[in-house]
Parts: sequence; structure tokens; C-alpha cells
Amino acid sequence: MESSSFTLIDTPNDLDNFWRANKNAEWMGFDSEFMGEKRFLTSLCLLQVATRFGNYLIDPIVLKHIDPFLDLILVPFGINDDP
Repeated sequence: MESSSFTLIDTPNDLDNFWRANKNAEWMGFDSEFMGEKRFLTSLCLLQVATRFGNYLIDPIVLKHIDPFLDLILVPFGINDDP
């Protein structure tokens, strides 16, 4: 079995580096893991991301804000927070 390496992203600096490395990626695949059991609101627990530049695990529990990741998936569709 072939193993894949990944980069753990659990600091704001790591997330900024992820954004810089992938801002021009032609494609991105991602999967999200949520926990909703015994909760009123679901909680985002993990983001698994793959681009041609690497495989990443983003920890949104530690980071609290994942705006650089959201920019990568929203801006290409013309969605952003700018007025």
C-alpha cells in the first residue's frame, strides 16, 4: 500500500502559507468532517484538502477562523466579503 504525506495546518501562519502556496491552483478537492451528535449546532472538525501542490489537513477547531481557505473556494466563483 502506498502512503501519502500531508501537511497539518493548525496555526494562522500555517494557514497563510497554505493560501500562498495554493492561491493559483487550477483545482482543489476537499472533504469536511462535522460533529453533530448531541449538539444544537454542528461543529466543523476537520478539512481534508488536496491540490497539485500537496495534501493538507486543516484543524478548524484550533484555528477558529479559516478565512484564507474560504477565500480559495469562494473567490473563483465571484463570492467575497468586499462591499
